[in-house]
Amino acid sequence: MRTGPLNLIFNTPQLHRWHHSRVTREGNTNYGENLMLFDLLFSTFLFPARRPPVNIGINEQMAATFFGQLRQPFTRQHRAGVATEA
Repeated sequence: MRTGPLNLIFNTPQLHRWHHSRVTREGNTNYGENLMLFDLLFSTFLFPARRPPVNIGINEQMAATFFGQLRQPFTRQHRAGVATEA
């Protein structure tokens, strides 16, 4: 589904898919839950004129529990590319 100029206002599925790219520089974009205002202000808006990523997700192993997943980005093992469950 193409949403045209609405992509500059709302975080549409067309934009949000880039946020889930396995390529770090693409995945660190389009954070807005609903609106793209802060992504535009902080230069994290990404909408290249090419096909969106097909291979989405994360490259590391995901922690098994909910709280482990919340903690995971803040652990040294995560920054080293290794997921652990404490």
